[in-house]
Amino acid sequence: KRTSMGLGLTQIISPTLQLQVSFKSEEKEGSKVFSLAYICPSAQGSICNTMVPEPINSTHTQFEARATYSLDKLHVNVGYYGSFYENHNSALNVDFSSARNTSPFNQLPVALSPDSQAHQFDVSGNYDFSNTTHGTFKLAWATASQNANFADGLIGPVSSAGARVDTTLAKVGFTSRPLAKLTLSGDLRYENKDDQ
Repeated sequence: KRTSMGLGLTQIISPTLQLQVSFKSEEKEGSKVFSLAYICPSAQGSICNTMVPEPINSTHTQFEARATYSLDKLHVNVGYYGSFYENHNSALNVDFSSARNTSPFNQLPVALSPDSQAHQFDVSGNYDFSNTTHGTFKLAWATASQNANFADGLIGPVSSAGARVDTTLAKVGFTSRPLAKLTLSGDLRYENKDDQ
C-alpha cells in the first residue's frame, strides 16, 4: 500500500526572478515475497530454501527548491534537491525455534535496506551569443550517504559501513547555425565520483 502527498509552490517575484519549491512524501506498508536460505535440521546440514514475507514499512521524502533568473540573453537556474529514505524495519527475524536440531545461524537477523539520504546542489543556464549561436553550462555537486546501522536483532546492531558517494559534474556546450543548412554543436563534460 502506497500513500503519498505532495505540495508545490511557485512565486514570481519579478519579471526576471522566479522561485519554485516542491515537497513529496510517500509511505509504503505491506509485505513482499523474500527468498531466504537456511540450514536444514539434518545430519548433513544441507542448505534449504524457504520463502518468507519481508515486512515493508518505509518513508521516502523528497524536497526541491529552485530559483530562475532571466535577462535578455542570460538564463540561470539554481537549485537544491534532497532525498531522504527511512526504513522503519531494520531487520528480518525468522523464528525457527520449533524446528528440531536447528542451526543457531537460523536465529540470526537478516539486515534490510538501511536509512539513506542524498543532497544535490546545481547551477545551470544558457547564454544567447546571437540569434544563431547559443551556449549552455551546468555545475553540480551531490553527496549520498548511508550511516544507519544495518540490523538490530539477536546479536545487537551491526555497525554502519559509513558509505558515501560524492559526485562533481561540470558541463559546457554550444550550438550554432551559421547557414540555413548547417548546424554546429559541441559539448565538454567532466564528471568525478568519489565512492567511499
